[in-house]
Amino acid sequence: MNKNQAISWKLGNAGNTSTPTVCNRFKHVLDVCSGNFQTYVLTNDLKLYDIKASSEEAWLSYKVAGPELHRGREPGEHIPFLLASDSLLLVNHLPVRQDVLKLYSKEQATLQALLKHVKEINAKNGTKTRGTVVQGDATVSAKYYYRLCTTLFYLLLLRMQSFRTFLVSRDTSRLVSIVLHDEIYLLYQRLLQCFCDNECLSLMTGTDREILQIYLDNVQVQIDLAELLITNDAEQRLDEATEAALLSIKSEWLRFLNEEVSEKTGNVTKQTKDFWQREENAKWLPLREPQRRIILDSSDVPLKLLDVNIFSSSPRFVLFSDVFCYLSGVQVVQYPLNLVWITTEVSELHRSRYKEKHRFMITIVTPEETLRCHTLNVADKMRWLGVLKAQVLQCLDKQAHDKQPLYRCAKYTYSDRYERLAGARYEGMWMIGQMDGIGTLASADRSYSGEFYHGSITGYGCMNRTVFGISTIYEGEFVNGKYDGYGRLKTTSNRSTHYFRYQGYFKADKYNGFGTLTTSAYQYNGDFVNDQKEGFGVMEDSLNGVKYIGMFMGDKKHGNGILVTTNGTYYAGFFANDTLTHSAGGLAIFPSGIYYRGELTIEGPFGKGMFYYPEREIEADQFELDDSNTKMAGHTMTGIFGGTWSGVKISSATMAMDQTFNKVPMLDLKINAERKWSSIFACFHETLFGTSDIVAIRRMDIKKVWNRVAIFVSRAKRKEQLKANSFAVASSGELDDRAAALICQAGYQLQHASTVSLRSSLSDSRLSLHNGAQGASPGGPSPPIAPDAISVQSFSSVASRGEEDEFMLNPSGYGGRARNSSPFRDLDFIPNFCIAAVDRDGLELLRNYLTDAFQCAYHPLHGLFEKLSNCFYSTYSCWKYTPHSILCEPAMNEWISIVSRIYTLVLTVMFPALPKDSIMIEDELVSYQSLLYPILMTQGIYSALFVLYASKCSKNDEIYRQRILICMKKTDENLIQLLDINRNLVPIIKHEKYQQAIESLNRFREKCCPSEMIKHINDAFTLVDQACKEQEVRMDVAADNLLELIIWLIIKADLPQLGAEISLLEDLMQNDYGVSYRNTQNDYCLITLKASYQHIISNNFFVNKTFDPTGTGA
Repeated sequence: MNKNQAISWKLGNAGNTSTPTVCNRFKHVLDVCSGNFQTYVLTNDLKLYDIKASSEEAWLSYKVAGPELHRGREPGEHIPFLLASDSLLLVNHLPVRQDVLKLYSKEQATLQALLKHVKEINAKNGTKTRGTVVQGDATVSAKYYYRLCTTLFYLLLLRMQSFRTFLVSRDTSRLVSIVLHDEIYLLYQRLLQCFCDNECLSLMTGTDREILQIYLDNVQVQIDLAELLITNDAEQRLDEATEAALLSIKSEWLRFLNEEVSEKTGNVTKQTKDFWQREENAKWLPLREPQRRIILDSSDVPLKLLDVNIFSSSPRFVLFSDVFCYLSGVQVVQYPLNLVWITTEVSELHRSRYKEKHRFMITIVTPEETLRCHTLNVADKMRWLGVLKAQVLQCLDKQAHDKQPLYRCAKYTYSDRYERLAGARYEGMWMIGQMDGIGTLASADRSYSGEFYHGSITGYGCMNRTVFGISTIYEGEFVNGKYDGYGRLKTTSNRSTHYFRYQGYFKADKYNGFGTLTTSAYQYNGDFVNDQKEGFGVMEDSLNGVKYIGMFMGDKKHGNGILVTTNGTYYAGFFANDTLTHSAGGLAIFPSGIYYRGELTIEGPFGKGMFYYPEREIEADQFELDDSNTKMAGHTMTGIFGGTWSGVKISSATMAMDQTFNKVPMLDLKINAERKWSSIFACFHETLFGTSDIVAIRRMDIKKVWNRVAIFVSRAKRKEQLKANSFAVASSGELDDRAAALICQAGYQLQHASTVSLRSSLSDSRLSLHNGAQGASPGGPSPPIAPDAISVQSFSSVASRGEEDEFMLNPSGYGGRARNSSPFRDLDFIPNFCIAAVDRDGLELLRNYLTDAFQCAYHPLHGLFEKLSNCFYSTYSCWKYTPHSILCEPAMNEWISIVSRIYTLVLTVMFPALPKDSIMIEDELVSYQSLLYPILMTQGIYSALFVLYASKCSKNDEIYRQRILICMKKTDENLIQLLDINRNLVPIIKHEKYQQAIESLNRFREKCCPSEMIKHINDAFTLVDQACKEQEVRMDVAADNLLELIIWLIIKADLPQLGAEISLLEDLMQNDYGVSYRNTQNDYCLITLKASYQHIISNNFFVNKTFDPTGTGA
């Protein structure tokens, strides 16, 4: 390079001229080129210098080409301003704008000023120690500042490179100032924040401040560049998107320079720095954090507690940017500002107690305590109120003109000072210092997610906790932190020694009311009192399959009951301490048909008693469908017995031969059917109406009754959505007071929260509802909501009324609620049918409503019947053997009692116009059976009853089955001969209507509701009648022919166990339900069907005795 002494003036021919050397002669260089004999430098003021020239005045002017010279041509991106080769110099006259070049010079100057500091920073980072020893966190914070400075320097360097390219190409889309604006802007914000944080802790040096100032001065270059590009000439017109982006960039940099810089580097930062420099009390040091600012100190503006002991002084209050603190004894108590509420409300008690000070009172509500403070004058009060409000709103990301919200969502860990929840961690909703709404609370031995009310675990939720080393999980209702209401409790471990699962009602953490308890040893459905089985229940042993149905006391079998073993043996009597006592009146039934009455135990007879040994069945004088009245011939043995059932010891016994006695002994458990499952109804009333007193419930206003029904539906939906959201506040928008109030008062709804009517509570409801108070449509708009949930009213004081309205926390408006009020809103929509009167139209609406209600998972009627049906099904089904017919009567009585109690104890309360007894309304019978059987007689209930009745009618049904099987194997012609069917009836049998009658009767067995079963029987008989009329056969005259037609109908319909079906149907139609079928076509059809069944099982069924028993011949 120095071949021709081009730079000898600089080096003086000394040293190694091949080593690069910094040239400080030119400060702002635009381009440089070198040839064999000269080196030329083009500066930013467009002056061309020869580096050999010693005079600063020796320069040539660089001529900028006009825009018209390059019009229509895109200048190359890498075209240099100058080129030199050998002794030649080539100058490219490029279209450079001098106003842009001036900004480029400023950018160069900034980087030149920063380069020296960046070198120093890199040198310091190479060493492990810094000049001063500071705390670890402070060191990290300071290093973070230097890392930001370095990162921003290289980003500005990249920006300057794109700036130089822009000088020639004028392509704004490649300007780093635009493309990476967000990244640069964010780095500036972080750099400023980090400097202020460190400055508060006195960690910044003069050099650090100089670096920051260089960066801040460079902001004006970005503003000028944006302004320059926006006001460009018409030939370089910007598109709308680019112009909008530049306008946004300019406004952001102006806001940053005029607002953020002045705000962050203002008095607050200086005040914080002074505070930590002069603070000598070491108790405040744990609060010394870089991002924290001191806002106000009671040492500067007095603030004192109202109630201070005469032997102590008021603590010192300090308001930081994120916490409110005071020094109490040996520790500093601190509360995050997002959980601080400020109010100036003064109660009458405080007004009279503090006659002078109440005018200057400020109440500060925190999660752990309420601080009642006062200032010395109005000015100090307004100062504290102003800064407290501003900092609270800032922590809540609110605007300065907003009012402090009652409801908040935040995390908080309770201190050890708060004994009730010491160390507990809460995350969720708050309302005026208390956990309220939905949240999660975790402590050392338990964790809870769900609803909170007035600071306690009250509502619906899920709790995991460990009790006596056993981990459990509970999901259900709580009251004041205890299980209270309906819920599910189970262990999280499946180990057989500890496993249990309970589903039912609780009271104060104990089983109370109805419940189902499943352990590794047994399953129990029944009543509980204080964690003990008490009342009626059913227990089934999981190991040996033994089932007990009866009374309990003190967690043991105590009272009348029946014990059923897996081999089909039944023991009935009085139990005490889990044992069948030897008191008189016991009963033991054995699979062989032998049974015993008297004193007994499970092991054997014990005292006086009588054995019944049946030998043969006595033929009855009249036909009986089942064996309930069947008599047996045999012998009996009366005396005193002992020993075991397999080895009976006999003392003073007498045997009587050829005795007549019942095949099925009478079972009298002495347990009224109304007593069974009464706890389910009591818990239902308590949950729905708040009391189990049916008299008080009947006195309740009908609007209040339906209010509670609608509230129940709303709560059920809330529970479902809480579970779906994992008990979290899933809100897409901001949780303001209005939204939070809806969550806390009406139940959380994911899509929207509005006034809930009963109609909207049932999906696809066909109800016609109206507002009992105003007659408004339930689907109409919700009532207006108060827009201001916080500012309710003010009080008269010396201070301005308008200024203090925003510091009122009286929750009597929409956004809050009285502390002793219900957490749920009133919902007073009621139906307009069967309330005052009952008519045919109202009955139809009622049936539609009940159908929907019993099927809707949210309706209380659904839950009531689900529990009752599960209990009934578990009691009388799922047998591991053929059940004894002795259970038919108690099962039927229990089912009728369940349905009648649903009607009398529930429906007549909701629909007071319903009759207590059955009545006729326009030739239609209205009773609990006609109204509820079509809805409640499910397949499960019917199958449980049918299994018992099948056992009761097993003998007759077996004969019936065998004879139907023989008939089914015959051809139609052979069957006509076998049964001696009148040949004149053959056209009727083959008639189309008759075939439809067979199909109708066949569908009879698919139904489980008595009215539907009777309808199919009646339809079949009607079709037979129509077939006869079309064949000119009068059925009312030819009664014998009718019997033959019905028998043929039964055979072709292939109805299994018809006797059990008819017997069960008759019992279901007993009482007032059967009134509508007496002396009617329905009654006539059922009697005829029963007579046909009787004829089929009689000995005279096969008229023609010459037939092939195998059914294969004629």
